[in-house]
Amino acid sequence: MNPNARAATPVLDTDAVRHLEQLAVLAVEPAERAVIADRLQAMLEAVDALFAVDVEGYAPMWHPPLPEGVALPALRPDEPGPTLPVAAVEALAHDLRDGFLAVPKVLGP
Repeated sequence: MNPNARAATPVLDTDAVRHLEQLAVLAVEPAERAVIADRLQAMLEAVDALFAVDVEGYAPMWHPPLPEGVALPALRPDEPGPTLPVAAVEALAHDLRDGFLAVPKVLGP
């Protein structure tokens, strides 16, 4: 049995697109919802096709295979670097409150 096998993907409809609109705080024209639902459904089916591939016995690859004798370039260490001065960030800020950047509420009613 394929360890990557999953349950069938649910069918997306215009109600699902409307729900996604609310979650993403988007406004989609009603006439576009069916097109978006079809496109999202096609994407989910493509992902299902990938998960259906039996990969037993294959090691995970984090990069494409390289020609023989070619090595991956060394990655730089993940270390903190210079940051913007606080005054520069504050100068760009639309709204500051008690030293914090204030942003508009985007979730909820």
